[in-house]
Amino acid sequence: MQMNRDSQRQFIAAKAMDDVKNGTFENLSIRQFCAEAGITTGAFYRCFPSKEALFRHCYAILLEETIGAADVLLHGLPLEEQLVRFVLLLLQLSAKTGERRVISNTDLPETKAAFRKCHELIAAKLLDILRDAAQEGRFPPDDILTALDAFFIIFRGIYFTSGTFNTVWAPAYEEAVLRRLIRGLLPPQPVS
Repeated sequence: MQMNRDSQRQFIAAKAMDDVKNGTFENLSIRQFCAEAGITTGAFYRCFPSKEALFRHCYAILLEETIGAADVLLHGLPLEEQLVRFVLLLLQLSAKTGERRVISNTDLPETKAAFRKCHELIAAKLLDILRDAAQEGRFPPDDILTALDAFFIIFRGIYFTSGTFNTVWAPAYEEAVLRRLIRGLLPPQPVS
């Protein structure tokens, strides 16, 4: 039975997912991966232009799954805790991806598109958290967009700083810095 291209892409991504999650994907050649997945290299290249493109596709799926799981993990927590745990989750996911150095050329249009999609997913989840808090009177509605921008500045700062000084920064210290920065974003008391 022959699969259409979309079905083939899904099949290949499903086969790659375990390797991406456990960190062995980077060490596989395309030929090795195809042999393990039971597909031809021709089928691979019909669906993905490169190994990097397959990784980005899998990373986007992992991010969507992570954000979906975050809904369950964050439900019912105070606003500060929701934001802190969400950032820590993103930092953990980014660190695992960065350790593998699979995305080597961030100037490629498809890489930029993948990052844009990831950014949109993250922004949508943050917007949901802040809007819910605003509806419950825990956050000023007029400050949502400013908080969203500040959040990304905080995330990028912690991500790049902890990546630069990863031998010095312990996860507990990273979390303490994150909590202080997010606490500074939030109003001192509930909004009426």
